[in-house]
Amino acid sequence: MKPKLFTICLTLLAAFGLSLESASVDLVNLTFDDASSTSAWSEVADAVLPEAVLAWNAAGVTTGALDISGTNSGASGKAYIFEYLDTGLDYQGSSNVTLTFDIKVSAPLNGAAVHLQNEFPGLGTVNTFDLQTMGINESTWTTLSFNFSGVGAGNIFRMHFNIAAGAFVGAGGGLLIDNIVLSGDGTGGGGGGALLVNVEVCDPATEVRMTGPWWGWDPAGGPIAVDNGDGTWTFTLDPAPTATMEYLIVVDGVQENLITEMQNGGTCAPITDFATYANRQWLTSDPLTVNIVYGLCGNCAGIDELIITTEVCDPATEVRMTGPWWGWDPAGGPIAVDNGNGTWTFTLSPAPTADMEYLLVVDGVQENLVAEMQNGGTCAPITDFATYANRQWLTTDPLTINNTYGQCGVCNPPADLIMTTEVCVAASEVRMTGPWWGWDPAGGPVAADNGDGTWTFTFSPAPTENMEYLLVVDGVQENLVVEMQNGGTCAPLTDYSTYANRQWLLTDGYNVSNTYGQCSACVTASDLIIVTEVCTSATEVRMTGPWWGWDPAGGPVATDNGDGTWTFTLSPAPTENMEYLLVVDGVQENLVAEMQNGGTCAPITDFGTYANRQWLLTDGYMINNTYGSCSGCDCLADTDEDGLTDCDEIDIYMTDPNDPDSDNDGLTDGLEVNVSGTDPNLVDTDNNGCDDPTEFSQACPGQQTCAGDFNEDGIVNSADLLLFLGTFGNTCN
Repeated sequence: MKPKLFTICLTLLAAFGLSLESASVDLVNLTFDDASSTSAWSEVADAVLPEAVLAWNAAGVTTGALDISGTNSGASGKAYIFEYLDTGLDYQGSSNVTLTFDIKVSAPLNGAAVHLQNEFPGLGTVNTFDLQTMGINESTWTTLSFNFSGVGAGNIFRMHFNIAAGAFVGAGGGLLIDNIVLSGDGTGGGGGGALLVNVEVCDPATEVRMTGPWWGWDPAGGPIAVDNGDGTWTFTLDPAPTATMEYLIVVDGVQENLITEMQNGGTCAPITDFATYANRQWLTSDPLTVNIVYGLCGNCAGIDELIITTEVCDPATEVRMTGPWWGWDPAGGPIAVDNGNGTWTFTLSPAPTADMEYLLVVDGVQENLVAEMQNGGTCAPITDFATYANRQWLTTDPLTINNTYGQCGVCNPPADLIMTTEVCVAASEVRMTGPWWGWDPAGGPVAADNGDGTWTFTFSPAPTENMEYLLVVDGVQENLVVEMQNGGTCAPLTDYSTYANRQWLLTDGYNVSNTYGQCSACVTASDLIIVTEVCTSATEVRMTGPWWGWDPAGGPVATDNGDGTWTFTLSPAPTENMEYLLVVDGVQENLVAEMQNGGTCAPITDFGTYANRQWLLTDGYMINNTYGSCSGCDCLADTDEDGLTDCDEIDIYMTDPNDPDSDNDGLTDGLEVNVSGTDPNLVDTDNNGCDDPTEFSQACPGQQTCAGDFNEDGIVNSADLLLFLGTFGNTCN
C-alpha cells in the first residue's frame, strides 16, 4: 500500500523575530590605516613599469590612504591599472550591491581619464568611465557611490582603478583613495521574499515540527507545521532568514536521523561527522523554495537499489557474482560494471527482498574466503571454517556496500612507490615539490642519480593519499601549462593557463615514470627549427645576437617557405641557451614596446632600451615566432584603418578596433593618439568646453594667433598642411 502523504504549512515569523525591513550588510570594508593595508592590491597592465606606482600615503581621510603616484610625465599610450581581487567573497545572498569610496587628487590631473572597472558574479566586468569629471579635486575628499543590480551566484569581486596616459603632471602627481566599502542587500538569493520548505512525510503523521540550534535542539521547541492534506508539509519563513539555518525535522516527537543517509553518499545533511550527527543546512545563497523528505535524502516513492562496489587488487577483465540464486554457476550471476580505477559495481534493481548469499567471481575464478575466516575475518559469515565461506547481504543491511575480491580487508599497497624521472639535459640535482612541501622548490624529496639521464624517487612506505606534485631540476620548477594546452595528459590538475600540476593516484600503480618539463619522453634532437612569421613582404630574414656580435648581417639566413613564413635550421641544435633577435631586410626588430605592453617573447629586457629573445635548452626544438611582435601578425592588423593596430586599441587605448572614430567626435582614433594628443574616448579631452576637433582646428575662442598654424610653431608650412589634410572626410555638425 502506498504511504499516505501530507503537506504542512508553517509560519516562522514570530519564532525568528525577523523584521520585514531588509538591512544592508557590509561585504568588503577597506581602510588604509598603515602601509601593510595596501598589500591586497597588485599592479597589472602597464603598472609594472616605473611610470606609475602604488604606495601608502599617511594623508587619508583619517589615518591613511591608497596612493597611486606618477613618476614619469613623458609616458604616453599607457593604461596604469591597479587591482583588488577577492575570489572567495561571500555575497550573503545579495542581488544588489553598492560600492562607495573617498577619492582626492594629490596633484593636478592633466586631461586624465580615470576609469573604474568592477567584476561581479552574474554581471561580469562593469566599466565606469571618467571619474575625473565627478568632482574629484585637490582640496577636499569626494565620496563617490555606485549601485549595481543583478548580482548572481558566485564569489568573485574585482576592482580596477585604471589611470590613462597623461594623468600625472611630472613626478609626484597622484590619486588618493580611502574608505572603500562594498555593501549588499542580503536578499538571500531572491529579493527578500519568503523561504518555503516543503517536507514530504512517507508515513501517516499528526504533527511536524522543526528543531535546531535556534530552538536549543528541543524537539518540541520549534515551530509547528499545518497539514494541507495533499501529501506535503510547507514551512513558510517570511521574510527569509538573513543567516545560515541549521535544522532537522521532527515528526510526532521523533527527530529524523540522517547519519546513514550521509554514510551512503547522501548530500542532504552537510553538517555531519558521518558517525554521531548529520544536520540539514539552508544557506542565504540557496533558493527560496526547498523540497526535502523526512528522514531521507531521496524520496518516498523511489525504487530501492542495492549497490555493491567490489575492489579487485589485480588487473581483471570481468567480475561476476554467484550464489544459490544462480545455482552456484560462476558464469550465471550478474556482471559488474568496470569503474576504471580497480573497482567494479553491481547494481541490483530493485534490491532483493530476501537475504542474499553470494560469492564473487573474477575472470571465471570464484573467490575462496575460508582462510580469511579462519584468520578472524567477518566478511563471509556463512561458513564451516573448513570447506566453505560465503558472503551474505541481509535486508536490514545498508543498500550501498563495499567489499574486496578474495579477502575481508582492502587491497594492500606495495611497501614502496618508485618514481623514475627522465631529464633531457645535464643536471646536478632533481627534487620534487607540491602542497605537501608548501610548494618549496627546495623542500621536497631528492631523487637518486642513476647515471643514465634518469633519477629515482623512492617513497617508503608509499603514500596513503593521492599526491599532487611537480619536478624541480637544479632549482627550476617545471612548467607544464603549454604541454597541457597542446594536448598533454601528464598534469591533470590544471586551468590550462596559470598552473598545470602532476598527480599520482592511489590507483595508478607503484612504479611510475615521467619526464621533467614535458609529457613525452626525451627526444634526441639533432636540429633546432625556428619558423618565423613576417607580416609584410620580405626578401631576406636573418638572425643576430651575441654569438654573431650583434651584426645584423652576420647571423644565419632563413629559408623562404613562400607563405609568409621563413625557417631557420640550426644543425646541430645549440648546446647552450641562445639570445637572439630577428632581422628582416637589414632591419633588426625592436621588441621593447611589446614587452612594455605585457609581451613575453623577449625576456632579456630592461623595458627601456633593449628586449631580446631567448631560446632555452628546455624549450623544445620546434619554435614559432613573429618578426617584431609577441602576438602574431593578426594582432598587428588595423581593421578599421584608423592608424592604430587592433591589439593596441583593445589592450592600451580601450577603443573599438572596428570603429575608426570611437568617440564619434570627427577625429580618427589614430589621429587623436598620434597627432593631436587627445583621448580617443573623450570628445573634450581637457574638459575646457571646446571639443577636440574644434580645438585641433585652432577654432576655439582665443586659440589661433596665426592663420593656418595648426601646430602653433609660428610658421605655416607643410607640417600644418599634413595636419589639415588629416581632417578630410570629417562630418561637422
